[in-house]
Amino acid sequence: MHNEQLMGIRREEEMEMSDDDMEDVPDSKDSEDSGVSQAEALKEENDSLRCQLDAYRNEVELLKQEQGKNQPVRSEEDSTHSQQLSFLQQALQGMQKQLLKMRDELKQREAELEKSLEDKQQLKSQVQNLKEGLQKLQSTHTMQVSVTDDIPHSAGFPQSRHGAFT
Repeated sequence: MHNEQLMGIRREEEMEMSDDDMEDVPDSKDSEDSGVSQAEALKEENDSLRCQLDAYRNEVELLKQEQGKNQPVRSEEDSTHSQQLSFLQQALQGMQKQLLKMRDELKQREAELEKSLEDKQQLKSQVQNLKEGLQKLQSTHTMQVSVTDDIPHSAGFPQSRHGAFT
């Protein structure tokens, strides 16, 4: 668009120059020769400007083609980045699910461990109670044996060494 504006300005300047040249037409033969040479010079300048215009148009066309080529490359890059982002998001979601599952398993194992510790404590308490009961039983038995040893035995019953409970 910028090139087209410049070309429009050049055309306007050429038309102004043509109008000025026609107003200044001299009557002599020298002026005819100079008019012919001026016309040839204008034709050459016109040809030169057309070549420049063609060059600008070609350059604009090349720029458009390059921009068109760069655009798909950029969209391919965007597509690749988008695919990578999608893949990474899926991987992250998979890891999050795995972490949640592992956290649930950890909570379950912690609950099992706590229950096992409680069961262990109960078993220790029961073992302690059994030991105490056994000691009481043994001391009671020992006391009974010593009491029976101290008691005189009635006639007809042989006296045993450990008393009546053996």
